[in-house]
Amino acid sequence: MRLKGFLITIVIILSLVFAVLNWQILTTNLPLNLIFFRTEFPVGLGLLISGVLLSIIFFVVSLIDRAGELRQISRLERQLEDFRHKLEQKRVQELEKLAQTTETGFTELKSLTSEKISAMEKESKNMLENFDSKITENLKAMESKILLVRNEVASSVAKSEDNLKKQVKDIIKS
Repeated sequence: MRLKGFLITIVIILSLVFAVLNWQILTTNLPLNLIFFRTEFPVGLGLLISGVLLSIIFFVVSLIDRAGELRQISRLERQLEDFRHKLEQKRVQELEKLAQTTETGFTELKSLTSEKISAMEKESKNMLENFDSKITENLKAMESKILLVRNEVASSVAKSEDNLKKQVKDIIKS
């Protein structure tokens, strides 16, 4: 737009300078044939005016075109802002959905972990109970073996004492 305006301004200024320098020639009446009738008219002035009018029309059309472009730019900027707003809303929704999914995943993980820990605790209790019962059984078995061995030793000691007493009596008798 700036280039068009600059060029139109230069054309108008050059036309004015040309008109001032050649004013007398431009205003000279010349015969003009308009197909149906003949008249006298300053042709140079008519051409100068038509050139200036065409430049002004071109300038006005450029202004109207530029105004249309500005309206379109404004509309596109509004659309862009709407798209940005929608994109931000969608991003927020996706983040909320992701947070919800993550929270659900953590809840499920916590639940599964709790279940596994509970199962491991139960298994550990059962293993400890089995271990305690086996230790108790082994202790009882050891106790009974110790009692048996003690009784056998006591019996052997008693037999040995009896044998010793017999031998001492035999020695004393002999």
